[in-house]
Amino acid sequence: MAHSPLLIPKPIIKAIILSLLLSHALLAKAAVVLQYHHISNDTPFSTSTAPALFRQHIKYLIDNEFNISSLPDIVKALQREQPSPEKTVAITFDDGFISVYSHAFPILKAHNIPFTIFINTDPIQTKRPSHLSWEQLEEMKEHGATIANHTHEHSHLIYSGAYATNSSKMAKDKWRKAFIDEVESAQKLINNRLNQDIKLFAYPYGEFDQRSNELLAEMGYVGFGQHSGAIGVGMNLQSLPRYPASNSYGKFPQIETKLNSIAFENIEFKPVFGIISDKAENPPKLYIQGDKSALNSINCFGSSVGELPKTNIDMTTLLIKSEHSFSSRRFRYNCTAKSPTTGHFMWASIPWVNLTEDRQ
Repeated sequence: MAHSPLLIPKPIIKAIILSLLLSHALLAKAAVVLQYHHISNDTPFSTSTAPALFRQHIKYLIDNEFNISSLPDIVKALQREQPSPEKTVAITFDDGFISVYSHAFPILKAHNIPFTIFINTDPIQTKRPSHLSWEQLEEMKEHGATIANHTHEHSHLIYSGAYATNSSKMAKDKWRKAFIDEVESAQKLINNRLNQDIKLFAYPYGEFDQRSNELLAEMGYVGFGQHSGAIGVGMNLQSLPRYPASNSYGKFPQIETKLNSIAFENIEFKPVFGIISDKAENPPKLYIQGDKSALNSINCFGSSVGELPKTNIDMTTLLIKSEHSFSSRRFRYNCTAKSPTTGHFMWASIPWVNLTEDRQ
C-alpha cells in the first residue's frame, strides 16, 4: 500500500527556503583580506607582526578549514559579481620588506598557501637591504606569490590642490601625470623583471579619494586600501578593504572575529570614504541608511576616540559623528553589527584623509 507524501504547508516551505538563501548569501558573499607589512620582532611594532603571531594566524586558518585563496581569484569573482566560497581569505603584504622572505615565505611555502606582495619598486631597484630582491620575488612567485603594484616611490597620491578653490587645470593635469607615472613605472618593472602584468594595486598609506579611484579604474586596476572590513559583491573595486593584521590588530581572539566577519547587506553608508580639506569638516558626519531594526544594532567606533554617538535622523537614517575632532592625517569610523541570521559580525570601515594635517 502506497504511503501518502508528507504535506508541509507552503508558508513553512517558503520560510525554510528564504532562511537557507539568506544564510548562504550572507556567508558566501564575504571574503576577508589580511594585510601585513613586516614579519619580524626587530621592526617598528605598529607595522610589524611577530613571526610567532603570524604562525598562529596560519595555523588558525588551516585548523578551521578556511578557503585560503589567491587575491586574483577573489577579484575575478568580484568582477563577475559571483559570491566567494564560505570562509574565503587572502593574505597580502605591503612594501616588499625582506622579512616576508625570511619569516613568512617558509611557512606559506610549506603549506602551499597563495599570497600577494604589493611592492613599491624603487627600493628593490636600488637594492636596499631592508627590501626584497628581484631574485627573491621570482622565487616566491614560483611558489604561489602574486607580485602586485604599490607604486614606484610610495608617494602620497591624493592631489591636495584639487580641493583648493583656485585649483587650475594645469595643476590637475600635473597630478594626473604624476599618478600615472607612479603606477605605470612600477607595473613596467614588475612585468619586465617577473613577466607578470596583473593589475592589482594597493594605495600607499591606504590613502585614496574619488579622483584617484576614477583614474585607477580608467587605468584598469582593482585597488585596495588599509581600512578594515569584509568584502562583498557590489563593492567599489577601486577601494576594497583589508584587515590590518599587525601586532596591534592581529591578536587573538579579535582576529578570529575579523576572519569570520561578513559584509553589511541592505545597509548603505554615506560616505564610504571621505576627505577633510577644511577644519570645519572635522569631525565628519557619517549617515547610515537601512531598516530601523538593523540600524539599532549598529555600533561605530572612531580611531583613538572609542565608541561614537549615534542619532536617529528618521526611521531609516542614522547619524554618526564623533564628539571630538581628529588630529591625525588618517582615521577611521569602524561600524559593526551582529547578523541576526548567522551570528557573524558584519563589519565596515569608513576611512578619512585629513588634508589639514601634515603628511605622516
